[in-house]
Amino acid sequence: MVNGQTLRGHRNITVESGHDIDHVLLQLKIALRTVAFREQGPQAAHEARRNFGLLADTRMDNVTLTVDADRYLALHPDHQELHTLIRTLRDRGPAVGVTLTNPPPAQAHPA
Repeated sequence: MVNGQTLRGHRNITVESGHDIDHVLLQLKIALRTVAFREQGPQAAHEARRNFGLLADTRMDNVTLTVDADRYLALHPDHQELHTLIRTLRDRGPAVGVTLTNPPPAQAHPA
């Protein structure tokens, strides 16, 4: 868990390719926290509203995290946590409306 953060209030997040690996990991962890929360289903949303009131993130609309994942994977081939986070988001995210996408070719930078 990343300080209890989800991608609350943000529907389209772009991680520019110049960010360091720590920033990328933070954004990926927050996205994964959003996936984990959503996988708990409507009961979790009910509990969140009960515990946090209007501050609860109970929206279930689509969230897109745009990051040049392939570039970061190429730059950090031995970074197991990076590989795991990206694989997990690609596998589990779409089922709950959280999508990890690569930037359009014009915005992507070669590794």
